[in-house]
Amino acid sequence: MPSEKSRVVSTTMMILCAAVIVTVAMGIRQSFGLMMRPITLDLGIGRQDFGLALAFQNLLFGIVQPFVGAYADKHGAGRVIAFGAILYVAGLVLAGLATDTAMLHLTMGLLIGLAMSGTTFVVVFGPIARAVSPERLATLTQSYSLIPRSSASCGCISSTSSACHSTLAVRRV
Repeated sequence: MPSEKSRVVSTTMMILCAAVIVTVAMGIRQSFGLMMRPITLDLGIGRQDFGLALAFQNLLFGIVQPFVGAYADKHGAGRVIAFGAILYVAGLVLAGLATDTAMLHLTMGLLIGLAMSGTTFVVVFGPIARAVSPERLATLTQSYSLIPRSSASCGCISSTSSACHSTLAVRRV
């Protein structure tokens, strides 16, 4: 039987790891807008095609989440996160190799959309909710809502883009 102190350390480590996973996944996703101009110029496509790829991504992200969450509850969040990370890397690498609109839609739309479902909130909340006492769960959920804001900041930290700075200014309000 683990002691109370080791349980607290284990829970804290789980929460920190979950925060890092979600921050990295959401930070990369939220920085895609900064890549619109270079990608559209490189592929010779319009911003509409780029936007459509991101729309596919968002739709898949939302549609697949309940199924991914149920799978993670049944088979383990670690496996789902690992598979989601592999899909994410594959989507990013293949998006870099895209030569046309269809490939961009498959990579940034389909692969990364599916990967987002396996590497964000729906997967990491289950194990945390089971590990944290009900009294602390409400506070934890409130503090967890700050992650999208921090991941947007992480995605824009090195940018000098005025659009990025405007986004950060709006998020601070």
